[in-house]
Amino acid sequence: MTSTPQNPYRRAPVEPNKRHAAAAFWAARSPRERQWVLGAGALLLLAAVGIGLVKPAWQAVRQGPERHAQLDAQLQQLQALAAQAQRLQGASPLPRSQRLQALETATASHLKPSGQVRVNADQVTVTFAGTPPEALAQWMADVRVSARLLPDDVQLGRVGAGQPLWQGTAVFTLPPN
Repeated sequence: MTSTPQNPYRRAPVEPNKRHAAAAFWAARSPRERQWVLGAGALLLLAAVGIGLVKPAWQAVRQGPERHAQLDAQLQQLQALAAQAQRLQGASPLPRSQRLQALETATASHLKPSGQVRVNADQVTVTFAGTPPEALAQWMADVRVSARLLPDDVQLGRVGAGQPLWQGTAVFTLPPN
């Protein structure tokens, strides 16, 4: 005797007597009661469509102005950075002495009191300790814009348990003049 495996996902057929019982139940209802049942079913279907399709679209429409404002702010920030990059590209190169002076000025104003600048031939090493992250970010932006320098090597480490402070070194290469 061979047995065929049962498919667990196959729906059992509706027995004819259950089908007849459902049809008899429906036929026993008055026309007005059938209309109410059909109307309630249509209302449930409409609510399901509203929840499934209309609600996400409505939320997107409601959040549109806020998202648009965020994208506008990002666009303005990118345009400002692009304008700054064009200004830096079009600017005449700074002499070595002016770059070094700008680096020392930025270090003195943003990394005080721990910022130290050491010059060794074409390399300049800046060391700092106990510097807040905001001051470090401002210093890097100031060095990039005023001295027109980018670091060749940066080594950072966090110090302190409370407010995050940074210590480390940044190495720059001055172009020869």
